[in-house]
Amino acid sequence: HPKDMAPLVNRQYKVIDGQQTVGFFDLMEIRSINYFRKKGVSLKNLRKVAINLRNELKVDHPFSTNTKLVTDRRDVFIHSAEESGDNILLNLVTKQHTFYEVWEQFLELGITFNMETGLPKNWVPVPRDFPDVMVDPRFAYGHPTISENHVPTSALFKLWQAEKNLKIVGDWFGIEKSLAKQAV
Repeated sequence: HPKDMAPLVNRQYKVIDGQQTVGFFDLMEIRSINYFRKKGVSLKNLRKVAINLRNELKVDHPFSTNTKLVTDRRDVFIHSAEESGDNILLNLVTKQHTFYEVWEQFLELGITFNMETGLPKNWVPVPRDFPDVMVDPRFAYGHPTISENHVPTSALFKLWQAEKNLKIVGDWFGIEKSLAKQAV
C-alpha cells in the first residue's frame, strides 16, 4: 500500500475460508472512524491519522484506545501537553502543534477501558436510554447482552416476539422486567 492508501483498520482477525470477522477492537475503531467521518474528516486525513497514531502510541488499534482525540471537522488532534497545564494539541494529519479549547467527549461515551492496556473492555452503545445493554467480547461472541447476567438481547427479543409480555421474558431469564424492556 502507498502511504496514502494504508488501511484505516488493521483487522483483528485474518480472513478464514473467505470469511471476514469483525473483532471487538475492529468494532471500536469503526465506531470512532464513523464519528470522525460524520464530523467531516476525509478518509485521506483519517489514513494519515491512523499511521501517525500507530507510530505515536505503538498500538495496532489506535482508534480503539482511551486516547482523547478531538477534531475541528477537518483534522484530528491528540492532547500533547497535559503535564504543563497548557491545552496544546498535536495535529495528527500535519504533525503541527496547536491550541484548542473545546474537548469532545463523545468517543469515550459508554466505553470501559482496561487501565493497564488502554484498550476497551466493553461498550454500552446507548448509555442514556439502555444503560444495561452492553457489547463485551468475552460474552455471547461480542453480541449485545444484558450486563447483569450476559443473556444475549437477541434471545430476550425472540421470546418477547413470541410472548409479547416483558414480565414473562424477565421471569424466563431471571431478570427484572426493566432489563427485559431495555433488551427488547
